[in-house]
Amino acid sequence: MHSMKTGWKMRKISALLLVVILALSALLSACGGKEDEIPSPSPTSTPSPTATASPMPALIKNGNFEEAYDTSYPKTPKSWSIYGDSFDGKTAPLSYKDKENNKDLGVKRGIISVEEDLFEDNKSKYGDIANPGKLEDASPDDDNIIMIYNEFPTAAKYKSSSISLPAGSFGKITVYVKTLDDIKPSDPDHPENYEYYGATIALSGMEEPIIIAGIDTDEQWVKYEFYVEGSPSTSKTMYVELGLGTGSPSDSRGYTQGHAFFDAVSMDYINKAEFENALKELDQRGELSERFFFYDGDKESPNSYLVNRIDAKEKPGEWTYFAYSYINRDTIDTYTFDQLRLEEATVRGSYYDTVDPTKFITENGLVEVGGEDLKGFEEELKNFPFSSQKVFYLKNENAATQGFKILNTDGSEFVMKPHSPAYGNTGIQQSYSHYRITVYLKTSDFIANGLNLLLVATDGSGEEYYGMFDNINTAKNNLTDEDFEKEADRHNKWANWVEYSFYVQANPYEEVTWRLELWLGPYDVRAMQINKFTRGHALFAEMQVQRLTSSEYSSASSKDNVKTGIRFFDSKSPQIANGGFTTTTDNTGAIVNRPVNPSSWDGRFGGYNSLKDGGSLVQNHYSGAVISGIINQNYLDAYRNNNYLDDTLKYGEVDNVSNSGAPNYLMIRNVADTSYGYLSQTKTLSADSIYRFTVSLKTFGSAKASIYIIDDESKVLEALDTKASFDDVATNGWETFEFFIKTGELSKTIRIGLWNGARDGSSTSVGYVLFDDITISSDWKQEIFDEAETGERLVKLSFEGIDVAPTPTPTPTSTPEPTEEPEPGEFKFPWDMLITGLMALALIAAIAVITIRKAKKSKLFRPRKIRVKEPSYSRKRLKIREKMEEEAEEEDEEEPEEEEGEDEEQDDNE
Repeated sequence: MHSMKTGWKMRKISALLLVVILALSALLSACGGKEDEIPSPSPTSTPSPTATASPMPALIKNGNFEEAYDTSYPKTPKSWSIYGDSFDGKTAPLSYKDKENNKDLGVKRGIISVEEDLFEDNKSKYGDIANPGKLEDASPDDDNIIMIYNEFPTAAKYKSSSISLPAGSFGKITVYVKTLDDIKPSDPDHPENYEYYGATIALSGMEEPIIIAGIDTDEQWVKYEFYVEGSPSTSKTMYVELGLGTGSPSDSRGYTQGHAFFDAVSMDYINKAEFENALKELDQRGELSERFFFYDGDKESPNSYLVNRIDAKEKPGEWTYFAYSYINRDTIDTYTFDQLRLEEATVRGSYYDTVDPTKFITENGLVEVGGEDLKGFEEELKNFPFSSQKVFYLKNENAATQGFKILNTDGSEFVMKPHSPAYGNTGIQQSYSHYRITVYLKTSDFIANGLNLLLVATDGSGEEYYGMFDNINTAKNNLTDEDFEKEADRHNKWANWVEYSFYVQANPYEEVTWRLELWLGPYDVRAMQINKFTRGHALFAEMQVQRLTSSEYSSASSKDNVKTGIRFFDSKSPQIANGGFTTTTDNTGAIVNRPVNPSSWDGRFGGYNSLKDGGSLVQNHYSGAVISGIINQNYLDAYRNNNYLDDTLKYGEVDNVSNSGAPNYLMIRNVADTSYGYLSQTKTLSADSIYRFTVSLKTFGSAKASIYIIDDESKVLEALDTKASFDDVATNGWETFEFFIKTGELSKTIRIGLWNGARDGSSTSVGYVLFDDITISSDWKQEIFDEAETGERLVKLSFEGIDVAPTPTPTPTSTPEPTEEPEPGEFKFPWDMLITGLMALALIAAIAVITIRKAKKSKLFRPRKIRVKEPSYSRKRLKIREKMEEEAEEEDEEEPEEEEGEDEEQDDNE
């Protein structure tokens, strides 16, 4: 019995100690982790040998029509689907019941063989035609072509499986087509509609597909080529469509009857120079200037979009090159490095004591592609994928650093304009300007570190912004011949040139100047050691600046060579609500017919001493003395037809070409001689800050405009006899008015007032005033404020020293002890962590002791007594009972407290 009791207790104690040890281990593990600890490197697996590459699959599946689902001609091709052309929600039929002749007509289609015997055996299925033959350069065993035979006028087409165009790639798609002389339109009396009926080839999947319609090859095989530029940021999916006829029951002018044949549908990746050369050839044919990569400037089409394509407006047999780009090529500027000014950049910081920059052995300059002196860059320029003739190079013969900044040819930095709304049918959708700045480059395998590429920008307040790629080394991504055999790498086979891109959101308030800096080595050498410098070389081919739509900007994803989300402005700048007049309290669609009410602005007639509580909110802006609201320059004719305007406002004279180019403006037209204006929502200017306000306006005829900044008492803001107002101004075109305000010890609550006439009614006006681009920007630097010169278009106020805030009663606060921070690289023993750990250990130990003592007193540590039932008259039982009573008496004497606790526990259990 004693041994059982002891073992039971030991097992309980061991379990308890194990729990304590586990808790202690967890504590030590939590306390011991440090951010600067270097984990042990995990073993890397040995790469398996690369398997032998199989023949490269075609980028367009079954483009030679060798694969079919069945065996009888005409065969059903794999990877191609047949459709009726669709338009206006309706689809052209693939079958037709000729009731007059009691015939079932249809679209006979599929793979046919032009091998003589096979063709003759199946000729009756094809409409009893002559053998169309195959391409001259087709291989001897390639006898298959695809046929579309419309027995009645309709529009049928085959659609390929999806084709992938990787980001940043260029592709050339080739299609051969042949039509027979039996093709005819649905209306034979109008055969001049060649651009509607005939064979068709299309690339679909993009927002605006390329459609080549009305093809009549005069029974010859004709090759058509499509040159496609991919999106810079995302992979795109396209489809090839081969058809005979266009349209649907809604518009059947393109319905076609007859035969068309297609073959050798293929796609290859090309380089940038090949794409550019295709554009040049199109330009020489006179097509680019009219229909290629242009904005729709039609004033009746406010939803202008970029048409990055050619439509066939002439007889297609006269030219067979077509192009499409997924980027806005009309808004892109491409610079070769011989077109730029390259000046040495200033090193930031100061040299480390052991560095002597005079011992740097460096070279830089331009090298001509294909020239005699390639400066040792023969391999890098062997497969040069660009049409430019010169590249810029940086070369460090030893560990060094050198940097150059890229400027305009006149030595100035590049400029990004303020916001410009991207608008839809209502002209109400606002978007800030977005840009993509890129440079193509190639580097060697550097000895230590790499190339640094900086984007440096400065706004009007003097604030600087940076975007940066550091330690660029494109050589580490060089692909082997085996890599180029893989479909995923086939588009990137031209000498491993890499395009590095910055996606930038321009400052919505101010113009921003910017430049690129190229640094072969560190650009900041404060406390840098000699082994931090770079040896090697880098080549630079082209720089591009592209203006993006909001969706293009937001769809880009950050990668090793793409930086996204770069903003050239501070988000805390307090832009005025609806300062670009892009939101309305009316139905947004109403703007196509009339001016609409601007949200966040209140309309008021002038002539009241106070406009805070007085004045009347005009509910109907379109009758009586004043017609006002947001207008869109694309709907001036509609406004004129509805009697909201007269001939004073004409298309082209309204356009705000001097500033943002926005299509929306706030118009105040005083029909009668009166004064009328709008008040913005309130805005608080923080104390001890410098703000800049801008307002663009244009007056017409004899109209006079006024601009005010008023305070929370509805008085014009004034400091040192200078008022924040421009009164009774007339402009010659669009002009920008500026206010510089420096607050003192008090904050300011202000509103902006825009008036045709004077706010107090002291002067009135007749005619039109247009307002646009109302901005407030903060955090301007003192030197900019000091240099601003007041004049007819600039007012400057300073409240410094003239409005003093009441002196607050100081509240006694305890001075916190300064925390000693370790120097960089210095180890500091974590005493606070050690003390915390010791306290935790002491607490765990105390808990353990108390727990063990409690456990000893617990009934769980006492063995259960097993009693054997025997008859009450058994002598053995009597002796055992006597012995147990004696033992119980002895235990009562030795452990009175423990027995007492046991009795209480037994009572509870009972």
